[in-house]
Amino acid sequence: MQRERSSTGSLRAEFDEGSDDQEQVEAAIRHELEVLADIETQFEGHCDCLDRSVMPPAVKAFTLHQMRWQRRLRRMPHEAAVRKLHQKLLRLAQLSHRTFP
Repeated sequence: MQRERSSTGSLRAEFDEGSDDQEQVEAAIRHELEVLADIETQFEGHCDCLDRSVMPPAVKAFTLHQMRWQRRLRRMPHEAAVRKLHQKLLRLAQLSHRTFP
């Protein structure tokens, strides 16, 4: 697993596709879940600021709609990575079960 900085400055793990180490897969899943939690925390903070804002309700509604779309777009690659890593983990578990009766 390699780590690199994303455009937002956070570290992003790049999982080595050829790796069959269960611990690496689990670590990559944990990392992706941490990134998803960070996205949610940031979204909640922005929502709190929006709630305290003196903007007109229509502008708040529009801004909230845009924020939800941005959150969704930010989450999508990480959700896909979790699904992919989970499938890899299941395959590794099946292989280890077959290898060690």
